Amino acid sequence: MRAVVTHSEEVGENHQSLGCGNFPYDMGRIAEGWDENMESEKPRREPVVSAVYERLGGQMTLGREVVSEADLAQVVSRRIPLKALKYVQSAGTLSDGEIQEFIIPARTRRHRAEKKERLTVEQSDRLVRLTRILAIAEDVLGDASKARSWLRQPLGELGGKPPLELARTEAGARVVEQLLARIDWGAAA
Repeated sequence: MRAVVTHSEEVGENHQSLGCGNFPYDMGRIAEGWDENMESEKPRREPVVSAVYERLGGQMTLGREVVSEADLAQVVSRRIPLKALKYVQSAGTLSDGEIQEFIIPARTRRHRAEKKERLTVEQSDRLVRLTRILAIAEDVLGDASKARSWLRQPLGELGGKPPLELARTEAGARVVEQLLARIDWGAAA
């Protein structure tokens, strides 16, 4: 029988407790790139997070540094500025038509621009989700052009739908990520 180790027993006094006595993980050690001996230094940005951050316009657009998935979630909840769409488009991540179809209709976008409003949380979430899927595809396929093409071609494994279309929902994005993981491991072509 395996003994259960509580958070406080596992990490000792050198790490902050999350206020959950039986929480089995130390969140400081979960963040990729964090060296626990370098508490005063910033953690390195996770590769996929870095790609998403840059495609959304970085700190100039988002107004803050983003180094983790948790930071991306906060950016989404604070609503992403409309100008991030220009960066996504200029990076070749999504075309204007795809932005209209998957993120925000043109009429709504014009209306928000006139009122200087940001994307909604739902629109921000879709933008980050699709940008993230493209970043993962580029990493797995090794080439931006191949990734863009792969995301837009209908795949039998996805019911004849292109991965980009399926990724418009969170559940669909998970399916696309799983397919990309299998490709990465050589199980699918």
